[in-house]
Amino acid sequence: MASNIIMVILFFWFEFGITPYVSYNIGNYIYNNSFEEFNVYTNMNIDIRYNILFVKSNIKTYFTKMKKDISFRPENINYIINIGIIISKNVKIGFRHSCYHPIMPYRNLYYTKKILEGGYQEIYIKIGGKIK
Repeated sequence: MASNIIMVILFFWFEFGITPYVSYNIGNYIYNNSFEEFNVYTNMNIDIRYNILFVKSNIKTYFTKMKKDISFRPENINYIINIGIIISKNVKIGFRHSCYHPIMPYRNLYYTKKILEGGYQEIYIKIGGKIK
C-alpha cells in the first residue's frame, strides 16, 4: 500500500541590526542622523516551500533611539512578499511585491525624517550557480 506524503518545508529567521549612518534626501529637506540618536532594525522572514512552489515573506521595521529617550520609536516598516516556482536547482521564476509604510508619518519636522512611502512589483528569473 503506497502512501501519499505531502512535504511542506518551512524556513524562518529573525535578524537584528544597527544602521550606523543614515542619510535621506526626501522632498525639501535633507536628513542626516547625528550622535544624538542611532537607528536599529528588526527583520523577520518566513519561507514556505511545497514541491516546486515557494512563498516568502519579509517584514523589516526601522526604529530610532534618541539617547535622551527611554524607548525606541518605530519609524518605517517594509513588507516584501515573493511567490514563484523552482524550475531547477539553479533557476527560479517569481513575482515580488515590496511596499514601504511610515509608522508615524506626519507629526512635525523633528520627527518627520524617514517618510518612505510607496512600493513596486517585480517579475523575475533568478539564475544561480556554484564555482569550485
